[in-house]
Amino acid sequence: HEQGGDGSHAMSSARTSSDSLAMRMTLRTRLNPTDCCEDQMGSDIWGYTSASSGKEYALMTYRTGLAVVDVSDPSAAKVVGRISSPYSPWKDVKVYGKFAYFVTEAIDAPAILIVNLTLVDDGLVTVTAEYSGDTDEGGGGSTHNIAIDEASGFLYRIGGGRGLGLRVYDISGDRATMPRFISHIGTGYIHDAEVLTYASGAYSGSQVAFACSAYAGHHGLQIWNVTSKEDAEQLSFATWTPVGYSHNVWVDEATSIAYVGDELDEQKRLVAATTTHAFDVSNLREPRYLGYFANGNAAIGHNHHIRDGLLYAANYESGLRVFDLAAAADGSVGDVQEIAFYDTFPDHDRNKFNGAWGVYAFPKSGLVVVSDMQSGLFVLSLDPTSPNPPSPPPPSPPPSPSQLPPSHPPQPPTPLLPPTCGNKIQTGCESLCQCQLECCQAVCNECCPSSPSPSPPSSLPLPPPPSPLPPSSPPPSPPPLSPSPPPSSPFPPPPSPTPPSPPPPSPLPPPPSPSPPPPSPSPPPLSPPPPPPPTLPPLSALIQEAGVAIIAGSSASNQVIFCLWPGDEDVTSAAGRADPAWTGTDKNIASQCCDYTEGAARVCIRRTDATDGTTCLGTAKTYFETLQDCTNSGLALCDQSCAFEGCNYNRNPVYSGLDCPNELRPSPPPPPSRPGGGGSAIPASGVLVLRGGSVEESVLGCLRPGEDDAKSRWPGAGYLGNYQRIAAQCCADSTKDPEKCRRRDSTGTCIAGVSNDAEGAIDELTYAEAKQKCEDAELQMCHQSCANKGCLYNAHPVFTAIPCPMPPSLPPPSPPPPPPPLSPRGPYEIPVRGVQVM
Repeated sequence: HEQGGDGSHAMSSARTSSDSLAMRMTLRTRLNPTDCCEDQMGSDIWGYTSASSGKEYALMTYRTGLAVVDVSDPSAAKVVGRISSPYSPWKDVKVYGKFAYFVTEAIDAPAILIVNLTLVDDGLVTVTAEYSGDTDEGGGGSTHNIAIDEASGFLYRIGGGRGLGLRVYDISGDRATMPRFISHIGTGYIHDAEVLTYASGAYSGSQVAFACSAYAGHHGLQIWNVTSKEDAEQLSFATWTPVGYSHNVWVDEATSIAYVGDELDEQKRLVAATTTHAFDVSNLREPRYLGYFANGNAAIGHNHHIRDGLLYAANYESGLRVFDLAAAADGSVGDVQEIAFYDTFPDHDRNKFNGAWGVYAFPKSGLVVVSDMQSGLFVLSLDPTSPNPPSPPPPSPPPSPSQLPPSHPPQPPTPLLPPTCGNKIQTGCESLCQCQLECCQAVCNECCPSSPSPSPPSSLPLPPPPSPLPPSSPPPSPPPLSPSPPPSSPFPPPPSPTPPSPPPPSPLPPPPSPSPPPPSPSPPPLSPPPPPPPTLPPLSALIQEAGVAIIAGSSASNQVIFCLWPGDEDVTSAAGRADPAWTGTDKNIASQCCDYTEGAARVCIRRTDATDGTTCLGTAKTYFETLQDCTNSGLALCDQSCAFEGCNYNRNPVYSGLDCPNELRPSPPPPPSRPGGGGSAIPASGVLVLRGGSVEESVLGCLRPGEDDAKSRWPGAGYLGNYQRIAAQCCADSTKDPEKCRRRDSTGTCIAGVSNDAEGAIDELTYAEAKQKCEDAELQMCHQSCANKGCLYNAHPVFTAIPCPMPPSLPPPSPPPPPPPLSPRGPYEIPVRGVQVM
């Protein structure tokens, strides 16, 4: 791939040639993560057009905030305002009137930040209000996505909690800065949704939610009549085969076709290429599967957005893809063509969670903005590849169902051949269902029982349905979960003049439905821990010299109540060890794991099965047993308490991947002497290794003389795989001024390479090699962590020049003095023993 002048990547001729496509995406400007996102990874994106000036602004979210970017001059985009938010990979933002509504999955954040854009043309962006939520809402402040029906003035919080469905708020009129919670709609986990008010036709005046339900056995498209918020009705459910994870939906209002993206079908190799499914929703009671389209690329599909008959898709490692939907309007979904693309992540096209996250197309200018996790904000325009290109036809007015031509018989996406079975349950199986039998990844559904269909929802008085559709072959998918209501319902099913033909044989059995709702795409469920493999060190070596911090399960500030040290491998309880100030009622140490991979749907995991909300990881396990549970499932020990994440572990101490605070450390032995003296790049005092993302310098441990070959350490401290590699960084001097930090050399190249994918593959360097790189750049090793200074080293340990602490031996403690005599005290006097402020 060629490198653009601004550091962005041009499109590659190794893939679909842009010259062979009808249109070309032209890069107008790019803001790298330092310029747009305070050196943080990007998340979702939206747009705002100023009513007073007509200027266009991109609203770019990232892990610690929101950037408002003026793109009215596409060649000179600039940040005009920022809003801070607690750290989380998952952010979303939408606009209503002159306000942006900003949400995050961070549990310690306000439920909704309301950002005032009234004076954005003057460069003023402020938070007008913080909505902290209602006690009846559930789920705390955590939110994954947000949808706003601008016609009705209702906002919907989506995801961020188990079984919460859609949470509805009135933001109309004076409520724009004072949202009022109305109700929950539905149960189970909803990942994303679009909500529309029908302006004309048979459903005129009806408010309808198209929701992606994403829990075991219920992955698909739910359609809800939400006109009455307190008595909403589920009208229908539709799915497809094979199904991985129902993720994103957008409705083309001109053609009454809903386009649904499946995030995990590529990642789990259920299909061979990025696949988008289409449903005719002209009859809301009977959504009809029209088929799917794919572009031959293996990357994961993420978020898509429709504007004027074009579907703009942010597809992770394959970047932005643009599809002309005219063929779908003519009944031939399989003939939908990709007309342009721009690869924001040119290194790979794998089924990994890197690259393009979100996309927004502006209605007036046609500019397209894309948020990329690693590369920042892209401002693009859709231009012809020749002077007179064929233009996509304008959208026609919504046809009545009787005018919609019959579609081709839909076919399921082409699956890959099943892999050879091993002697264990495959990972792909475990992520879709709790299989109890040996099975292969692509056919694991045959292991799973079906769940009974729920009772049909009650009806509401709504307009009669449109005319019936011509009969067509049903989709290759299971029947809807809700049976059609009787003909007296306001939305009766269309009559069938002739019996429908049987569905074509599906290459895979129908999807499983054995379990209660999970959260967003979750890591594979935990299996019972197997015996440790022979290559593991003995138990006595598992706890590192830095110790293991045991923290209060209910603490929002990671309160350390005691530590485990080498020799404590059999400890399972806080009895006799916990800080007396700790008030937990269950002294058994609880197990929990975290998913710190890029794009993970949920960080904290306290349950053994991501598709089963009833089985907890357990308590009274050893450190090693907990570490095995996490590692065997591709997870890590947590760097946080995971308070309020279930299983009643708030009352327990919990294991963590944190090292023990310095004040709790025992006096270390003197460092080992090096035979012959000297010869080591590591000084005699040793050097600390810190967490690269710790602002307060979280210590992982020491490197001593004789450990010069160390390149990775502390696998039990929250790091897995290549993320254990110690990153090199340099500083201008030995002060702790963050401005003296340098994670890049004078050419802008990261000193230890870039950890820009799920493998964390930075350069492996010894301390001596890292020190030499700094000296070559006329710099020195740092006396700080240099957190948030780029190159994604926050996810790694980092070398420093800080000497290891060597406190002197303490004399034997003197006997405690006798307590002072108690004096009479009034009713408001603080007792001698003190009181705790919490």
